[in-house]
Amino acid sequence: LGDLLPNNPLYQFTICVALSGPLLNFVPVGSGGFHFFGDSSCGKTTLLRLASSVWGSLQDMIRAWRTTDNGLEGVAEARNDLLLCLDEIHQADTTKVASIIYMLGNEMGKQRSTRTGQARAVSSWRLLFLSSGERSVEGKLKELGKEYTAGQEVRLASIPVKKEDVVDLHGFPDSGAFTQAIELYASEVYGTLGDAYLTRLTAEIETVREELPSKLQTYAETLLRPYPGCSSQVKRVALRFALCLCAGVYASHWELLPGSEMELQQSVQKAFELWLDERGGEASNEKIRVLRTVRSFIETHSASRFIPMVRDSEIELRVSNCVGLYDKISHEYIFYTEAFSTQVLSGYHVKQACKYLLEEGWLITSEKGKFANRRTYEGNRFSCYVIKLPSEDQEEPDPVETDNLNDGSDCDSGVSYAMDPSISEIDFS
Repeated sequence: LGDLLPNNPLYQFTICVALSGPLLNFVPVGSGGFHFFGDSSCGKTTLLRLASSVWGSLQDMIRAWRTTDNGLEGVAEARNDLLLCLDEIHQADTTKVASIIYMLGNEMGKQRSTRTGQARAVSSWRLLFLSSGERSVEGKLKELGKEYTAGQEVRLASIPVKKEDVVDLHGFPDSGAFTQAIELYASEVYGTLGDAYLTRLTAEIETVREELPSKLQTYAETLLRPYPGCSSQVKRVALRFALCLCAGVYASHWELLPGSEMELQQSVQKAFELWLDERGGEASNEKIRVLRTVRSFIETHSASRFIPMVRDSEIELRVSNCVGLYDKISHEYIFYTEAFSTQVLSGYHVKQACKYLLEEGWLITSEKGKFANRRTYEGNRFSCYVIKLPSEDQEEPDPVETDNLNDGSDCDSGVSYAMDPSISEIDFS
């Protein structure tokens, strides 16, 4: 089975994930997982079966998303320091998905009491988990109109899967035959790699304990080198990718996996880039959602809810539910302040959202220290927010210093992530 992994990045990455659980004991990275999603028969379930075969039979290792968070507590506790696989997220109760993600990532179950009112022991665990489905986690949550929050994203990162991800067929006629071979081997030979890995890890445990924090830092810095301005959320998830790389490199050095350290590093980097592309970049989750919201509103309503400042004729123009003006010359959308706050950015902290828009060069200001602008139309001067979307061929704007513009709260503060001083002080620059 190992002979089919080289030159297939997602398959190598999946094995690295499967081997990462036992390393959680040595560095406070925290439990979390990866969600593979894509069209039917694209190979996402094959990846779960491949990972499961590291530790046991498919029947024992893979569980369905169609379960309760209570039922998963016992399963997660039994998988402590190992791997948990959840297949077919589309079968899950959407109302339970978010709570399951938080529960698995927070490493403990619910607090319950006995009939006499005494507190029962709380289930706890440390583990890496894999998930699969035809939709991303964000897509699944949107079924009920729920947002994909930063807390959910740092605990379960969505990675798209395509048939084209099988780069090297290793002699098989097509990707279908290749994945069938993977599944056949996984169902017939399992547990061998996991046993051998634990044997070597136990023998080298003191060495691993001493050197793993520095290895983790080095690999995380390598993953993040192309993204010097990334958010703290991206850095946190990068640590989990880096831990997977550490596990793969150990297995390679112990001659349990084919492939060099460089090849494994390229595979994990590829998976990391797929995740970043899917989420929309290296900015914070909150910033990405604000940018998507503003762009979506303009693309949806640009022709119906804005009054053109330069008209093609003198015919009276009536705009229903108007939110502002559109300057055809400068391509600026001039929002009335109240409409921008209540209709476009409803549910967001307006000052923080404006800070994100200014950082990206979307928000046009006229006075330093203020987000709102002043414009004149038909003799009337009014306060407004001016947005200009970048053209597709326009280069990314330079970052704008916004520290002195407002006292907006740190949107990352809602994410709890335990780190000890040796990891929390990593310099990701």
